[in-house]
Amino acid sequence: MKLTMNIFKHFWKSGSESRYPQTSVRCSLLQTGLQHGVLRRRERGASTVEFAASVVLVILMFLGMLQSAAYLWAVSIVENAARHGARAGSVSQSCAPCEAITAARAALQGQPLIENSSVSVLAPGGVVGSTVKIRVSASIPLFLPGGNTLGLERLTSVQAEATFRQEGW
Repeated sequence: MKLTMNIFKHFWKSGSESRYPQTSVRCSLLQTGLQHGVLRRRERGASTVEFAASVVLVILMFLGMLQSAAYLWAVSIVENAARHGARAGSVSQSCAPCEAITAARAALQGQPLIENSSVSVLAPGGVVGSTVKIRVSASIPLFLPGGNTLGLERLTSVQAEATFRQEGW
């Protein structure tokens, strides 16, 4: 590729005045580069890099939103299971803790995203007017790759407690 650059053309003034060179810079480098696509290829490369960075950020944002939505959904499921178990234990006439655990596990059974669930009774009830308190814990998968290194492991465990007063007939 032959690039021509006519840098200086000197025009000398005549007469008794001092001579100052007047320069006229004509650069055909830019024109030649555009004609041959050199700058266009550079722009395409920059556009590709920008697109790749944008896609990575969009995917990470999407996975973050998905993780947040899964966390909120799991919290709702676990809270409802704790409430259901505590209510079943509070109206039980025989074994309040047994009924509470059975009802909470039944509410968690078959729920998507819920893994490693556990149900524990904090206050057994049994006497009319006493409290039945139950805690339900579970974990959910982490969708964001490398999320543990970013400190997102707290979005993988959910826990809820519910308290009801023991009823009697």
